[in-house]
Amino acid sequence: MGIPLWQPKAASSGYLSGSTKDNIQDAATGKEQEKITPPDFTQLKKQPLFHDIIQSIGLSLGEIGASGDHLDLGLLRWQFSPEARLKLTGKTLITPPIETLAASSKLKRQLWQLLQEHSV
Repeated sequence: MGIPLWQPKAASSGYLSGSTKDNIQDAATGKEQEKITPPDFTQLKKQPLFHDIIQSIGLSLGEIGASGDHLDLGLLRWQFSPEARLKLTGKTLITPPIETLAASSKLKRQLWQLLQEHSV
């Protein structure tokens, strides 16, 4: 009759279903999570820049918790990555190690701008 066989939209047009998108996003998040390094809270407390950052968002050291791969700053999770890039998605802040931040005025400037823009 000349009628083509029905195929799901995902197979015919490159459209991804919700579950497929979730799987791809989970895989990307998993790759990013592999790069995250656990924070050493005792070493961080020795860094003046760390104190400046904490004070700028209105917290004290007593309000911060170290939890596995991130620091818990209440409404914000702070993770450290070996890469020299900054990222704030949702309520997760990803930065290079504090020593790398302290050594780079460009990265510090980017961090302050990122925190200002997102009013953490």
